[in-house]
Amino acid sequence: MNLDQALEQFDRTEANVAKLEGFWEIYCAADPGAVGFGLDTPEIDQVRRDWALFVKKLPLIEGFRPVTELPTLDSPEQDGLDALEVGMIEAKNLTEDSVTQPGRDLADYRHRLRSNRRKLTRKALDETLRAVDSILQATHHTDEGLIFDDSESNGWPQLISNWKQIHRLMGSDCPSGERWSDMRRHIHFAEPHDLQDIVDKDWPTVRESILDHAFEGEPIPVEAVELSDLVEEAPSGPVSTSLNWSVLDPDGFERVVLEILRSSKGYENCKRLMHVHASDKGRDLSADRVVVDTLSGTKRIPVMIQCKHYQAKSVGLPECTQAVEQAKLWTDARFQVVVIATSGNLTQQALEWIEKRHTDGDVPAVDVWNQTDLEWFLAPKPAIRASFGL
Repeated sequence: MNLDQALEQFDRTEANVAKLEGFWEIYCAADPGAVGFGLDTPEIDQVRRDWALFVKKLPLIEGFRPVTELPTLDSPEQDGLDALEVGMIEAKNLTEDSVTQPGRDLADYRHRLRSNRRKLTRKALDETLRAVDSILQATHHTDEGLIFDDSESNGWPQLISNWKQIHRLMGSDCPSGERWSDMRRHIHFAEPHDLQDIVDKDWPTVRESILDHAFEGEPIPVEAVELSDLVEEAPSGPVSTSLNWSVLDPDGFERVVLEILRSSKGYENCKRLMHVHASDKGRDLSADRVVVDTLSGTKRIPVMIQCKHYQAKSVGLPECTQAVEQAKLWTDARFQVVVIATSGNLTQQALEWIEKRHTDGDVPAVDVWNQTDLEWFLAPKPAIRASFGL
């Protein structure tokens, strides 16, 4: 079975779950929540039969499916009265639980369905994101605005195809935020100024929401069953202070730096950028650095962070100067600071150039977050380290 066929099975299952949710809503509306009789109308009897039919058609997910039958509405009321008459409060509570159990089971099944669909589509979604990045990087500026390098195909058909692919892969989990509708509109009109808006505004936000949807929220495997047992064992020995940066690709490194920004006091509005003319394909972040002055008030300084995931070499002077020039191209942001964030180090020549800029007061200023700095930043953030396997 290929991915399209597998998705079809998930889509059919979701359609059946939606029908069951409708049945459950009708069933709950017929239950007054108080003692009453004559509640099992012909309509409710039909809902109970439909529920049983649809549940039996649901495939198992991790060996689980909802309970097959809905209780009659009259019998729990009578059972509850009988329990109260003999003073069995616990029995009455169990009777009430039996009425609500199908709804809890259905919610559990819906959660499992969404979780497994995300796992199924994660790889294809990642490949599609990279394809869109590549398409949007193959552009250049003209007097009319941004256009694709390949004038023959114009790039739009490929972009439209990948945009549809994203929606197919995400299914009902596809967000409906403002930038999603903006990007849909810009793709529809397909003019140079629309492409400019997609690159500068729409795609960075949309891309981040896709990553949050597809690659976040999964539990991290924990080998220990009882953590207090580890305490009882009184383990000893040195602990590692260095991080395993090799487990990350450039995209993963960028996500780590973004999480550092988001979790650090003094930074707001943290997001990804994508500059189409960057030599490293525009792997940039931006944030507002919040500086509190008790006399002059709070200031927010626009900062661009250039991520360099280098293990085998150091960041050189050409890359630093290029980062500064790239920052100047973002006319709407007017970045005052450029941060070079690297999992490695900088060459001596690059460090001397940065120091001279500080001395001369050049704008934008250039800061450096090297491997040691990032490890310092992450030391009090074990959740981020564990999330990325560092």
